[in-house]
Order: sequence, then C-alpha cells, then structure tokens
Amino acid sequence: MMVCSKKLVFLILLTVTIWSCHNKDKRETLTQADSLRVDSVAQDSIEAIKDGSYTIGYTLRDKDTNKVDTFLINNNNPFINKALLVDKGQYNWQDLQKEGNFMYDISRANPNEIRPMLSSSIPDDSIATYRFSRVATYCNHRIFKNYLIVNYSLSVHAFKQNGANEIVSASTKLLVLNEAGKVVFDISKRGLGIGDVCVSDNKTYLTIYARDFSSSSYQVYDLATKELFKFHTIPHGMSSFPIQSKDNVFVYAYSLEGKPGIVRILLFNTIDGQFYQKEVDGNKNLSVIFLKDGVIHLTEDSEGDDEINSIELKLSDFVKVN
Repeated sequence: MMVCSKKLVFLILLTVTIWSCHNKDKRETLTQADSLRVDSVAQDSIEAIKDGSYTIGYTLRDKDTNKVDTFLINNNNPFINKALLVDKGQYNWQDLQKEGNFMYDISRANPNEIRPMLSSSIPDDSIATYRFSRVATYCNHRIFKNYLIVNYSLSVHAFKQNGANEIVSASTKLLVLNEAGKVVFDISKRGLGIGDVCVSDNKTYLTIYARDFSSSSYQVYDLATKELFKFHTIPHGMSSFPIQSKDNVFVYAYSLEGKPGIVRILLFNTIDGQFYQKEVDGNKNLSVIFLKDGVIHLTEDSEGDDEINSIELKLSDFVKVN
C-alpha cells in the first residue's frame, strides 16, 4: 500500500477530487463495497444528478413531507471566480468544471485580486516574494449515512525564491446536508485543508482529517452543537491512513513516513466520547485495516497465497488517551 508524506497528503487533498491518497487493498475494497450496497437502500432519498458520466448535483427528498430540494455543485461553490482567467490548458477542463473543479491562471492577475484568497497568517513581506501561477478550486462530494457531504477547497500556487512552484495558501468549505436539504454542519476557513470526513452510526459526531501548513490533526465535532468536541494532533514524522467509521467508533491508523507498516491505531468511541490508542509492531508490515463485528483486523497487503501476518484487536486492547 502506498503511504504518502505529510506534504504530499496535503497537496493531494487540495488538488484532486478524491477523499484519500492511499491505495486500498482488495479485501478492504470489498468490505466497503458491501457496506455501500447496504447503505444505498437507505440512501434513496439522496440521488445524484448526472450530466453524462459527471455528477453535477443531487436531489434530496424529505421522507416526512416528500418535498424535494436540489443541490447543484457549481451553484454552491464559493471559490468559483468569474473575474479570473480560466486555465484552458488543463486536460478535459470543460468536463472537470461540471463537478466544480476549476483552474485559473493568475500569473498576470492584480495582487489585490489575489490577496483575499490568501491565508491571513501570511505576512505582506512574504507575499511580495511570491510569483503567483495559478489558483485551483476542487469539489469532493459523496453520500454517507443519509447525509450529503460536499467539500470545496481552494489552493493558491506560486513560485517561491527557491524556484519551486508550491501551494502557498489554502481554504476550505465543508457542507453536510441531511435528506431534507438542511445544512446540519459546515466549516468555512482560510488556511485549512480537509481530507476524510466520517459521521458516526449514531449520528452524534462527525470527524475530519484537517491539515494546515504547520500541523495536521483529527478533529471530532458534536453534530448537535456543531462545536469542536475533541482533537488529536498527528505526531511529526507520521502519515495517516483513511479514517474508518463503524459500530459507533472512528478508527485512525498511522504509519511512519516512508514506511508501509501501521505503527499505531487511534480510536474515538462515540459512546463515551473518549480517545483510545494501541501501539502496533511496524515490522509486521500491516497495512490493511478493516472493522467487522466489533473487531479491528490488521493484515499485510499481499496478493499471494502465502501465509501473511495479521492482528485482531478488541476495544478492550486499547488504552485511554489522557
């Protein structure tokens, strides 16, 4: 399984329309596919609106009133900027725009047009040293546990004094809508990138992978109050796996940067509202993780028929994080 560095994780979160940069093992993919088939029965109230092979929006039907609302992706993207020059050199740029993915050439833009898109933490003297190249806005969207989750991101790219073309600022707009079309949760913030988003089975908590330019963390929000409930900083030198949610727990896995094996499992129990963790032997190269019947299974990523390493963990194996 491919493991991304923190810098690459952040870049991918902000520049491609996927929720994670990790390849998934066939066994994990099958487990998730089974889960999606089960969820689809309950998710008929939220359906995609298609333009050819592209999803351009969703219809949301309130089961109680039978009222139908429509959510169009481009109409709700706060980062689309008609005043900027569209970069038409991007492959399939017209098709990508259908799903809210736009690239702009800002190499000749007025600095006053660019400044509102930058993080407030960037000092003016640093901005003066940048040679801006492009701005990109992307949209990730999916149906998850009777919710529509839409994550808009904006990244500003520039050449620095060392000649490297890098992301120098980022912004995010995360919306979570229920089947009645009501926004039940939202985050709008400059300087923040959001990766995975999961909602607990009891619909009490929502968790995200959050990344800014100084740190990354897992954040847990109370859906009733919409307030940040818990957060856990990801240690320096560690990379994260996709978040999993099942049986009212959120499961987060870490590996050491540049190595495939999981070395730590972090767990948030949505019943008691506590974090727990368990150290794992990284030398076993366990890089596949899935939950089944209250047990966390870890195995090697292997396509052969040879015997592979595996570990099964129960919730009682974890230690509370103070």
